[in-house]
Amino acid sequence: MIEELGQFLAEATKLRNRGSFDAALLTILQAQERLFSRPAQEFIARPVDEQVTLLVIGETVSNGQEKCLAYARLLTEAGFTYQLKDQPALALGAYRFALHVLLLAQERLPGLDAAPVTAQIGESL
Repeated sequence: MIEELGQFLAEATKLRNRGSFDAALLTILQAQERLFSRPAQEFIARPVDEQVTLLVIGETVSNGQEKCLAYARLLTEAGFTYQLKDQPALALGAYRFALHVLLLAQERLPGLDAAPVTAQIGESL
């Protein structure tokens, strides 16, 4: 599944770079639905701590880490897309959400290396 999510992320990045912002955001949403194994309306309105719980419940520590990192990468890509779409408030919200996911994941999953994702976010601010 992580490889499939990487393909979604690569496609979203390609679409973003071509200026197809809405298509990129739709691809990110589809990847999130795949990651959560449920439609967006079943997870998107939940608080971030519940979303992290949905990602890690029943998973090994390693799989939980990978899923949380994948989610944070998808949120970060959404932030990049919003930034280029000239929607800075939405970009900032996506970055903050990604950082919150990483913080909660680090608390629940010892050894999670969030540095690469947080560095990407830091470079974009």
